[in-house]
Amino acid sequence: MRRLAARKLANNLALLDRCRTATGREQVSQDLGIPLGDLTALVHKADLSRRMGVAHSVCYITEAGYTTYQAVRAASSAEYRERVHAAIARHGATQPGWVDGYPEYARAFPEIVT
Repeated sequence: MRRLAARKLANNLALLDRCRTATGREQVSQDLGIPLGDLTALVHKADLSRRMGVAHSVCYITEAGYTTYQAVRAASSAEYRERVHAAIARHGATQPGWVDGYPEYARAFPEIVT
């Protein structure tokens, strides 16, 4: 994170703006010496957190197996709800209301990470 911060890439918007394409991720990975896979995973987490109120729950979404917006878009609402609710329950957290409609939201939200 210190390397990203030094290049003014420490917030989600800046990271998505610079790393939304494979070429951008490869360049930042090489410039900063960050493994491409690690950087790509971080960019996808930033992408998943674009919806208001979701950033604090990205760990539940990814733990449920949805590591990209493409994965969320492809999921049925019932499958997504079941898997994310199970991940949240494993942590003893309160079930947030946004979970149930997130696949529909993801399908309507613009795709920015390519």
